[in-house]
Amino acid sequence: MSEPEIENPFASPVFESFEADDEPDFRRPRDADLPSRWLRLGAAIIDGMILLAVSIPLTLALTVGLLQFDLDAPTSVIKLAFKVLDVAVTLFLYTVIHGVPLRKNGQTWGKKICGIKIVSTNGAPVELSRLIGTRYFPLLVLAEIPVLNWICVIDILFIFTADKRCLHDLWADTIVVKA
Repeated sequence: MSEPEIENPFASPVFESFEADDEPDFRRPRDADLPSRWLRLGAAIIDGMILLAVSIPLTLALTVGLLQFDLDAPTSVIKLAFKVLDVAVTLFLYTVIHGVPLRKNGQTWGKKICGIKIVSTNGAPVELSRLIGTRYFPLLVLAEIPVLNWICVIDILFIFTADKRCLHDLWADTIVVKA
């Protein structure tokens, strides 16, 4: 007679494997899926022009509005407050302008016009919070810090690597592909 098996309470959990039909239809992007560096630059220029068209008038209005107050704080504190406000307004505007297409299909308006999109390195769509939080926000903050803003130049130069991924792509584990 065989003894009944006793379940080990300290054993690692066992998970059922997925059936082939249950797996998502994502594939790792290939070199043929990667857009040219010029196309990415064009998309970035379009996005920048859209953001500038909205942010310059708003930033000027906020600056004029803030200057109406009698500020007794030291100049360095006022400059820091303007920097923080600038980062917050820029991130807010970027999310408002590009949030819907980014959430829907991983494209900013510039990327949509240029026919490219952002996906995760395994080909899956990327959540908006991950795009904003790890792809855009860190560079926006670093651009405002005088000693660290040179990292933005290094970020751009990473486009010349073999896989055409900038530093912000590596941080967010994303890749830009043809749509």
